[in-house]
Amino acid sequence: VYKRQGERVTLTSELLGEERTVFVSVPDGVGGDVRAPVLVLTDAETQFDHTRATVRFLARNRLIPDLIVVGITNTDRTRDLTPSRAAMRNADGELVELPTSGGADRFLDFIETELLPFIEAEYPALPYRIFAGHSFGGLLATHAFVTRPELFSAAISVSGPMLWDVRLVLREARTYFDDHDAAGRAMFVTVGDERDVMTDGFEELLDLLESVDDDGFRFASRVFPDDDHGSLVLRSHERGLRFIFDGYRVPFGRVMSEPRLLTEHFRDVSERLGETFQPSERMVQMLAQFSLQQDTTAAIAFGEMRVELYPESYRALVFLGDVWADKDDVEQARGYYEQALEMSPGNDAIREKLDELGG
Repeated sequence: VYKRQGERVTLTSELLGEERTVFVSVPDGVGGDVRAPVLVLTDAETQFDHTRATVRFLARNRLIPDLIVVGITNTDRTRDLTPSRAAMRNADGELVELPTSGGADRFLDFIETELLPFIEAEYPALPYRIFAGHSFGGLLATHAFVTRPELFSAAISVSGPMLWDVRLVLREARTYFDDHDAAGRAMFVTVGDERDVMTDGFEELLDLLESVDDDGFRFASRVFPDDDHGSLVLRSHERGLRFIFDGYRVPFGRVMSEPRLLTEHFRDVSERLGETFQPSERMVQMLAQFSLQQDTTAAIAFGEMRVELYPESYRALVFLGDVWADKDDVEQARGYYEQALEMSPGNDAIREKLDELGG
């Protein structure tokens, strides 16, 4: 276990012919029947810690769902993150050869056929996936988004050198958007206070994205003039995740008054994102607890919703038993407690509640 960053996993890749280390963070409350989307990111050595913290903060404030974060560490960064063999100009304008460049498609093969199947077999992952990359990783994020549309539903491309190899990825993007329906997909691109080689490519990518004639495709961009090439990643990931899950935040005031609106809200979220999303058990429990102080009818409605969404949760049944016990409806309370005890045999706390009901 890599204590600061979650779990450290080493995979032996037949495709790459080497061992690869990835960091995996699974949020509390995810497991069993409760699954979460997957965020895959490059440069885990430097980007995993802050991204994991950002995800936890946003999810805790219910702006995005819980996410499983998968960070891939580097062995040969230039090889894995660039889509073709090419040279690149440095800050002095000199053309620098990059002899190991051009291995991005093999790296994506590794992600598609080795890494993601492992993640989905070992962790409670939903098929909704986001790819985030910085610099060469931002170039790769765009390349992956337009050449493997079934692999990722959304991408965050941070300061990618889009002029790479005579605008290769820009040309790929034009071909993709001309020939494919991008409905349900989302892309977020950023740049900071940087050299022209970065800002010019960023502007050309924006021009292309703005020309896409597809109502179902969403994209947004952000320039961070107070950040440089390295420092803009944290803000880019935070803003990018908020954009991708725009509309996910629950309007709690209205939902507290009409519990059915919670179901309608997540139906709309699912339709927007092209994947089934539902409120976390923690969220429904919180709404039920808050409602209990004002309106037991709403509390019962949320309690019943929790039981329906999370049928393996004996605590959801105990909550409803407590509500009916407080209302002096012994028959209803006993029914819920007995169901809870069947799920959690030997639970002394539930037995005590049944004993207190008498009869």
